[in-house]
Amino acid sequence: MTKTTEFLSLDCVSPPPNNYLNLFKVTYSRGGKALPWLLASRLKTPLAAKVMDNGAPIPLAALDADAVQVVAITDEEPRRLLLNDEFRIPLGTREVACPAGKLDKGEDPATAANRELQEEVGYQIKEVIAVSPPLFSSAGMTDETTATVIAIVEPHPDGASPELTEDIEPLFLTSQEAAELLSKHDTYMSAKSWPFIQLWAYCPEAIDSFV
Repeated sequence: MTKTTEFLSLDCVSPPPNNYLNLFKVTYSRGGKALPWLLASRLKTPLAAKVMDNGAPIPLAALDADAVQVVAITDEEPRRLLLNDEFRIPLGTREVACPAGKLDKGEDPATAANRELQEEVGYQIKEVIAVSPPLFSSAGMTDETTATVIAIVEPHPDGASPELTEDIEPLFLTSQEAAELLSKHDTYMSAKSWPFIQLWAYCPEAIDSFV
């Protein structure tokens, strides 16, 4: 049975709102009780606040993705899945994930994907295969949305130009190498990227059929 939820108040409890990460306290009513919730958002005005103002959820078509990840398949034989092996500060170690990054203002996901590929690993998009709508990362703690771009990629003539805050090594995996990586269970890995690595390892034709 669906319970009625009403938002009562929302306050920013982190430093002044910025374009990277903000923390908000939401008070909501359910079953006649006022309850607290903490949420993180890339937005200065989180979705919960917009729902409070509009009195209804925001249509998915009206949302812009906060970030993008690229399922990047190289254009040469044998085809390989291009991943990032990146040091992540919150983890204190390296993580394997699809190339990803935050959208700049006014960017569409494919444009952002191409920019991130060049900056992080020195590749560029040759052909866009598919672009997802905004998808939610971890709705229990954040309203962050990520669009997934599946693309065929090729080397960029200028190579990579990572930022000082980025410690990234490109990782190229054939299907067999991806299966070997997954079988070890000893690699920190992105939850958003794992399904695509799994698919590449055990059902590569599902992705390779796009080519």
